[in-house]
Amino acid sequence: MANGVTAREILELAIRMEEKGREFYAQAATLVSMPGAKELLEELGRDEVEHEAMFRQLQAREDYEALAIGEVPPDLHLSDYLVTAPIGPDSTPQDVLIHAIRMEQAAIDLYSAWASLYAGNEIETLLEGLVAEERRHKARLEAAYSDRFLEDW
Repeated sequence: MANGVTAREILELAIRMEEKGREFYAQAATLVSMPGAKELLEELGRDEVEHEAMFRQLQAREDYEALAIGEVPPDLHLSDYLVTAPIGPDSTPQDVLIHAIRMEQAAIDLYSAWASLYAGNEIETLLEGLVAEERRHKARLEAAYSDRFLEDW
């Protein structure tokens, strides 16, 4: 990505990523047969809609610092250990959470890499805010995974 990229372009990309996430979750919800997995996918799709709306509002205001407001929960690093399988008819709620956690980690990695390219620039602030938001979403998914599937550990 060239150093001539604007904050608006980054927000447009973030919006497209949220749109693709929403589309993925909607499509995946039609593939799974387990009611719990379907419900979880639909919920995650609604989360993506909320993120998209937040990014669009931020884009209209260009108030990048507003995105970074709020505590970022600790990272459980579950994405380092969980193996992702494609979502399909036999996907379980556990499969769905693993896939979602990995998707959020991919967004964190992308925005973090870009932030390092723009160190000391106002675009770094925007990208760090996007990282923080994706970390909050990933932390929520990891907590759900931990509560549902690691409670006996």
